[in-house]
Amino acid sequence: MDEELFDVVDEHDEIIDQQPRSIVHAQNLRHRAAHVLVFNEAGHAFLQLRSQTKDNHPGVWDNACSGH
Repeated sequence: MDEELFDVVDEHDEIIDQQPRSIVHAQNLRHRAAHVLVFNEAGHAFLQLRSQTKDNHPGVWDNACSGH
């Protein structure tokens, strides 16, 4: 299976390149992502503990969900 391609964007969110996910993360290239924060009625955020097998920030607390 081919590696997922991410759009690389400039500071104005204009697409300037496409690179594989591993390159984008390894070189800290600017790319689009979405993050969802979920709160209960008391205003507490729901978090999840990332798996130790994740390639990026393993074993840390994270938002409810996110994606590219």
